[in-house]
Amino acid sequence: EEEIYKSWITNNTFQETIKATSNRPLFNFYDGPPFATGSPHYGHLLAATIKDTVCRFQTINGHHVPRINGWDMHGLPIEQLGEKTLGIKTTDQIYEMGIDKFNQTCRGLVNSCVKDWEKIIPRMGRWVDFENSYQTMDFEFMNSTWGVFKRIFDKGLIYRSLTPMPYSTGCGSCLSHFEAKSNYQDTQDPSVVVKFKINNLPFATNATIYFLVWTTTPYSLTGNMALCINSKIKYSIVEVKLITKDGTLIDDPENKNSLFIMATESIKNWGTKTKTLQVYKEIDVSLLIGVEYTPPFSFNNHLAENNPKVFTVLEDSYVKVEAGTGIVHLAPGMGEDDFRVCLREGLIDQRNMETIPCPIDDKGCLTVKDSNYEGQYVKNADKIIVKNLTSKGMIWDAKTIQHSYPFCYRTDTPLIQKSISAWFIDVHSINDKIIDLNKGIHWVPSNVG
Repeated sequence: EEEIYKSWITNNTFQETIKATSNRPLFNFYDGPPFATGSPHYGHLLAATIKDTVCRFQTINGHHVPRINGWDMHGLPIEQLGEKTLGIKTTDQIYEMGIDKFNQTCRGLVNSCVKDWEKIIPRMGRWVDFENSYQTMDFEFMNSTWGVFKRIFDKGLIYRSLTPMPYSTGCGSCLSHFEAKSNYQDTQDPSVVVKFKINNLPFATNATIYFLVWTTTPYSLTGNMALCINSKIKYSIVEVKLITKDGTLIDDPENKNSLFIMATESIKNWGTKTKTLQVYKEIDVSLLIGVEYTPPFSFNNHLAENNPKVFTVLEDSYVKVEAGTGIVHLAPGMGEDDFRVCLREGLIDQRNMETIPCPIDDKGCLTVKDSNYEGQYVKNADKIIVKNLTSKGMIWDAKTIQHSYPFCYRTDTPLIQKSISAWFIDVHSINDKIIDLNKGIHWVPSNVG
């Protein structure tokens, strides 16, 4: 193996194949560049082998295949390395020292592992040009990227909006969905059932009726805009009965003249040794859709003034009954399904960020104008919110559960869902063209396209 590698170097074999095929049809190979801040691992070696196989196959089948190595110089890995080197931890500290100085430090660190790549990748048999490699921090490369962006912008396909993403308060950055799934841990969180008072149930009753809504993120109640049920699930109105020592059922004085709605199947999960739930009336699920309720907070009341669907019940199949009550609350600025359903039903406007409340700053602290909660880290705010809502009689049940929860794989801090301000390409307006062009692409394997 070493003799073959030495022969390739001595005879300039790779470069000679590039010269010998220069008059052949060009095969453009777009290679996603690796980060230069870490040495190659098994994942890189596997990908490099596949890439090399494709390029060699195209070469022996009559193509000219230039292969220029690239380096990804942007993103969180180099920023974290810069922070570690400088002994800083927050974005505010970067602003204090100056972005130019921080960038200069990162530029000096970014090539720390290049020599490892130049040694290891050729030894595994991959032919690629390291001598003429490009870096994503090269001005020529960045300008070409901005040029593409401008062409899309000039076509009217760029807009700014918010979208909920997995967010690391430890990094102060959103993560990809793949990254967000890489570090699940068992952790303790609140399990809370909140009482949402119904305003206009379409049948007569002297009782006050509440939706029982389950959540493990009480802080997200500050962004509530709707409730959601599943039309495939059966729902019932229930009443509370106390169980005496001799097993007799009596009325519960705390819930006198109160009735509650929850999924019929979940009723059995919320009784105790001293309290039971009995079906008062089964209810047609269609009667619940569009019902108005009173939210636990008034932070988003202004949004309801111009949109009658705000603070009403919506329907979607993502709602499950295995855990909880079969009713969830929707905070479109703090959850992907919440965002999707509210967008579909017209509660939010993707091109109007004011319609998407997300009262969480980059450090994961609440920004609502209430001294009880403003500035509180969301996980700490959970306890305060539950305590305050309990004092107002709005908590049906509150306990602590242990469950599997995603953590940041870099900082080992719990992830949250937070809306991020970003620029988006309006692919919906060109969906038909994308689908049509996709038919002309030869995907390998075919199912990925």
